[in-house]
Amino acid sequence: MMASQDTKHHLVVVIKMNIQQQPTYALENIVKALSLPISQFFNTTEDWARLTQAKAELNRRKSNG
Repeated sequence: MMASQDTKHHLVVVIKMNIQQQPTYALENIVKALSLPISQFFNTTEDWARLTQAKAELNRRKSNG
């Protein structure tokens, strides 16, 4: 069980690194696509992590101007 927790943590870190490198329009599209009602039914754990991180990155960019 310890290995799966490490793998999940590693996956979230990798997604976060990729999210920070995406242009703003791509992040907005990620949020839009993963927030659709049908997407919410089919989202995986990784999708939820990607959605949360994309929203956080957009908020960070908006607050930094």
